[in-house]
Amino acid sequence: MMRAWLFGSITFILVAGMCLTAWFTSAGIPRGLDDLDPEPVLVDVEVVATSVDFNSAGVVSGRLQSGLSLQGSGLEGIVTEVFLTQGMELLPGVAAYRVGPVAVTAYTGPVLYRHLSSGMSGQDVRTVQKLLAELLPDVQVPDTGRMDRGTVRAVAEFAEAIGAGTKVDIFDPAWFVRLPATPFVIEDISIELGTPAPPLGEVIATSEPSVVDITVEAEVSGPDGEYIFASSGMEAQVARASGEWSIQDESAAQALLQSPDVAAPEQGADVRSIGGRVRLASPTTGIELPGASLVVGSNGSTCVVPSTAPYSAVPVDVLGSTIDGKAQLAPVLEVGSRVLLNPLTVAPDATCP
Repeated sequence: MMRAWLFGSITFILVAGMCLTAWFTSAGIPRGLDDLDPEPVLVDVEVVATSVDFNSAGVVSGRLQSGLSLQGSGLEGIVTEVFLTQGMELLPGVAAYRVGPVAVTAYTGPVLYRHLSSGMSGQDVRTVQKLLAELLPDVQVPDTGRMDRGTVRAVAEFAEAIGAGTKVDIFDPAWFVRLPATPFVIEDISIELGTPAPPLGEVIATSEPSVVDITVEAEVSGPDGEYIFASSGMEAQVARASGEWSIQDESAAQALLQSPDVAAPEQGADVRSIGGRVRLASPTTGIELPGASLVVGSNGSTCVVPSTAPYSAVPVDVLGSTIDGKAQLAPVLEVGSRVLLNPLTVAPDATCP
């Protein structure tokens, strides 16, 4: 009898324990699911000002050209002075050598091939007028294409300035040597002091090898305007207009392409290139935000979401990005305002219009 009572009591206790366990387990399931799916935590970030220069990769290229020749003017006499030195950049308006008392001057432009006197006309007269206007900035030189009184007077002033005499009224093309290119940096000199002046066409000097037909290529999202190409600690001014790039500082671009960092062209090749970065010369003002704060719409538009309800998306224009991946935007939001750093979690219904 006692054993039957004990067996019944134990059985009752076990069944009751199982029932209580099942009740507690079923009561705790909803609370466990809530714990697995908590309310999203709002994380926001401050809008900060930044300087946007549209920094992008670029390449400057050019064609290697061997040294060019500077030829004598044909002025007769004895060479009394040589102004050329190795490594010198011969500029327009600078004397190259002297024959007797006359300084033979460098120039750029069409070939000057004949003597010009009063009353003559032609395109070469206009070339001479423009040349004299550059060399005599204080003299009023006509631009008529005709050897009129004003042009003859300018010829006389220039002749006196270079030592060709006074009251000279006939222009002599032998007063000038024509530069085949600019810049023209002297490498070898063949004209010698005290020797007969070189005849027309005789080589008196050669230039260092140069790079010509220089171009720049870059893909930037910035506006047209002046940019700076930088590479290996050197810079050159470039510009973009209607999507087309141009070199603004030829000498600096030459120096870039002749720097030791440019690999020598392969055998038979004459193209040199150097990679670098292109940036806007005068940066524009923008705002900066982490990339995670951006929302991209189905149509490709980009928005951010202010961190205050009702969490309405604000369209923005992406101007570029920083090296550490932050987005640079047009300044449509006030500096100091805040936007969601986790917009897809906090405001999943906020859509980009």
